[in-house]
Amino acid sequence: MWETVISSIWDCVNLPRTIATGDDIHIGFFDSVYKPPENADITLGHTESVIESDSTETNIHGANVTTLALAFASEATYSFYQVVNESGRFGISEFAEGIARAIQHDLDLINISAGAHMKGCQGYCAFCSAVSRCLQAGIGVVAAAGNEFPDEQTEQVNCPANREGVIAVGGMITECHCIENNPDADIDDPPPGAFYPSPVTDESADVIHEHPICGQAGCTTEFTCIGNQRDRPWVGNPTPTRGKPDVLAPCYTVYTTDDGTELFTFGSSFAAPVVTGTLGAILSEVAAETGKTVPADKLRSLVRDSAAMMDQGELKTLDGTRLLNDCLAAVSPDN
Repeated sequence: MWETVISSIWDCVNLPRTIATGDDIHIGFFDSVYKPPENADITLGHTESVIESDSTETNIHGANVTTLALAFASEATYSFYQVVNESGRFGISEFAEGIARAIQHDLDLINISAGAHMKGCQGYCAFCSAVSRCLQAGIGVVAAAGNEFPDEQTEQVNCPANREGVIAVGGMITECHCIENNPDADIDDPPPGAFYPSPVTDESADVIHEHPICGQAGCTTEFTCIGNQRDRPWVGNPTPTRGKPDVLAPCYTVYTTDDGTELFTFGSSFAAPVVTGTLGAILSEVAAETGKTVPADKLRSLVRDSAAMMDQGELKTLDGTRLLNDCLAAVSPDN
């Protein structure tokens, strides 16, 4: 199922399959691990833990996040900053210390699939101020916008995604409506080219869509995806504020539990590394083609301006091909 999920996400973000895979790009992950996922084929940079824990992995979240980015930027160098504790939270002192260490490590991108709800923040709380140091150091920052679960009402995008300059990522899903659109046809539920996210984690059970997810592989031998797929914002996204989230991306992944069960989980945490991995691949491709580097302070506007309109709502979804072309244009002599 993992291969099916990654293939659907890759096609959903419209990233060319022939693109570079992150060579010479250095990505830092702020999450629950300070060592790479077990058995991961990865180029390792720095490993830092700034929390009081003897565990290399306080929970599985960080491994799931990292493997998504690896699917797009497999040749990148990865550094890990363990800032999330066993309860899934992180404090400002630990986060600030992690940022200070990361700035010394010559990173190109940072992925933060974590956040704090700082009510009323206009981008200048302690978390946002800490991450601004990365932006000033020329490091691109991608952060999860946050989740609005039924029992945890979130009024706005989480921090530090709320900071100006940070690429705040929300979730989206491409649904398959083949059965609904072709009521007279004898089509399996789900169609062969789609899948239901089941089983799911307890946390995500109340915030998944009713329709199957499009596998981007054709609904059946008779019906194609075109005309039968609909992009929808994920129902667990926080309320948009201050022009954020900047972009939406597929927000699901599947992993194997200790007993061998393949379990789906949802959240903006898993949308962020899709954007980070895509950017890693694109920055590598731009460098290979032109020998130039896309300035980090342009990344947010490039992601926003190249994003594609969705079938519903005013938010836009990541478009890898348009983003690649815009990044190439950004470093051309004419600009």
